[in-house]
Amino acid sequence: MTAGKVFIVAGEASGDILGGRLISALNKLHPGLTYSGVGGITMTKLGFNSLFPMHELSVMGIMEVLPRYLQLRRRFFQTMQAAIEFQPDIVVTVDFPGFNIRLAKELRKHLPNTKFVQYVGPSVWAHKPERAKVVADLFDHVLLLLPFEKSYFDRVGVANTVVGHPILEHECRKVTQGFASKYLTDPAAIPILVMPGSRESEIKRLLPIFAQSLKMLGGNHIYLMPTMGHLEDIINQYGQGLKFRIITDDEERWQAMAASKIALAKSGTTTVELMRYGVPMVIAYHVNWLSELYIRRYVTVKYASLANLLLDRHALPEFLFSNCTASNIHAAMQALLTKPALQQAQKDAMKEAINLMQDGIESNPGETPSAVAARVIAGLLG
Repeated sequence: MTAGKVFIVAGEASGDILGGRLISALNKLHPGLTYSGVGGITMTKLGFNSLFPMHELSVMGIMEVLPRYLQLRRRFFQTMQAAIEFQPDIVVTVDFPGFNIRLAKELRKHLPNTKFVQYVGPSVWAHKPERAKVVADLFDHVLLLLPFEKSYFDRVGVANTVVGHPILEHECRKVTQGFASKYLTDPAAIPILVMPGSRESEIKRLLPIFAQSLKMLGGNHIYLMPTMGHLEDIINQYGQGLKFRIITDDEERWQAMAASKIALAKSGTTTVELMRYGVPMVIAYHVNWLSELYIRRYVTVKYASLANLLLDRHALPEFLFSNCTASNIHAAMQALLTKPALQQAQKDAMKEAINLMQDGIESNPGETPSAVAARVIAGLLG
């Protein structure tokens, strides 16, 4: 295989982790590749030079996008122009379908000899199933995380591979003495993980509710909050004076999960990571009224968390939209803290969900999800 060029676009923290693992796996298969595009901390640690800070794209919801429309539009065209100048052999867009599908549509006009891969299929099983056909028209291959997604993309005739969820390859960390002496300074205090999201808009909306519910708990607790460094000031502003132990190092982030007794988390990738660590959790999410109206109109699934979706039951407590209140969250957190049977029931359900995630992955013996993804992309390059 000759040296090739790969243009990767990730738009949020979970995509950055996927992109980083993909780059590592591709480098093992083909060390001569050259990369460009948009990524975050995980990707840049591997020598990837992002066109601009990835967090500038991390906006979700109609009301959040509108005030930043001009900035997002400028970054969109900057990304498009950079890809055209780079002349990649392959474009890999990671998740983030609102931005990436539009980008692929425009780039197709200018890069006729380039292969296009979408890593993480849009959630057509949850809403807008017609997007599967849009993906089929734009991409040469779709890399899927979950086995039940395959039928939707087979139906529209696009090549696809179930690579598996990246959390399946994650080696769970153990709490080091260094972490304990830095964050777990009171041996009698119960560590609670608090994860209100990686976007400013999410923190501004969710953290005041989360903080209020935690204040109602009382007792002796240590609140651990893994986040990105640029969000620290926002957390201090919206945390209602609650003293969070803010963690910005990626390795310490995983140790925080290993250390925590229970967690309070927004719905999304975070809940899958917590599931891998077996951390009992309460899940909550809130959006503005316009976004809620859209979700209630178009989203057809019953649950927000992947564990509940896979199990098709309310195994983990979810408080969404108008139910996302401090009193509701407090009651669920209090029950989880004081009832070991509830904690064990969640842990058993999470193990069951993890097993379901492993069925149907199209891997060779010993391959991780990122290695499967890299193999498919290397095949398209070759």
